[in-house]
Amino acid sequence: MLDRLKTYLETLPSRQLSQRIRPHLEGPAAEVVRRAREVSMLHPETLAALNLFAAQTRGAVLEIGPYIGGSTIAIASATRGRVPFVTIEHGGAHDHPTLPTRDTVADLKANLERTGLSDAVRILVGISRAPGMKEQVAEALGGRKITLCVIDADGRVGLDVEAYRDLMAEDCVLVFDDYETQDEGNVKQSLVKSWVLEAERAGRVTRLGILPWSTWFGVLGRRSRRKVLAAL
Repeated sequence: MLDRLKTYLETLPSRQLSQRIRPHLEGPAAEVVRRAREVSMLHPETLAALNLFAAQTRGAVLEIGPYIGGSTIAIASATRGRVPFVTIEHGGAHDHPTLPTRDTVADLKANLERTGLSDAVRILVGISRAPGMKEQVAEALGGRKITLCVIDADGRVGLDVEAYRDLMAEDCVLVFDDYETQDEGNVKQSLVKSWVLEAERAGRVTRLGILPWSTWFGVLGRRSRRKVLAAL
C-alpha cells in the first residue's frame, strides 16, 4: 500500500502536466508537432509542451543543443520573432540510427528555412560554455531575461544553468532531455538526473513533470506547480 502511494505521488506531477498539454497537442499544436517530428527525436507530447511554453513566454528563449531543429521548430512556431530566441549548436556530424547528419548546423538552418522560421531564431555556433559564448547570447537577447531554457547537449545541465543563471528570470522554465531512459549505460541520463534530484532537494528548482520520452520540465526556485500549470 505504501509503495503504491509513493509511486502515485512521484508520478502525479507528470500526469498533471500531461493533462495540460494533451488538448494543445490535439488542437493548436497538431500541425506544428507534425512538422517538428520529421526532424526530431522528441515525443509529440514533449514537442507540444515546448510549443505551449514558448507561446506563454514573455521574456526570451535560450536553447542549447538543438541538433537539426525539431525542438527549435516547435519553439519558433510559437515565438515567431515576438521574443528573442537564441539557439546554440556546436556542429559536426552524427551517425544517429534514424536522423543521421553530416552537418548539424547546415541541417538546422535548412530545416528552419524549409518551415519559414529562419528569421525567428538566432543561431550561435559553438559550445555553450566556451569563452565568449555567454557574451554573444547576452547581446542577442538585447537585455531581455530568459524565461524558457531548453537544454539537450552533453548532460552537464547544472554547468549550463550556472553559467547562464544571471541571464535568467527568477521563474524561468527549464527543460532537460534524457532525464530517465531505458539505456542503463546512458551517461547523459546519469548526469542530468543526479543534478536535477540534488537541485530539487535543495529547492533550486521545482519539478513540473516528466513527459515522454524522458524529458524533464521544471522551473527555477521553489514554485507552486499548480499555479505554473494553471497559467498554461
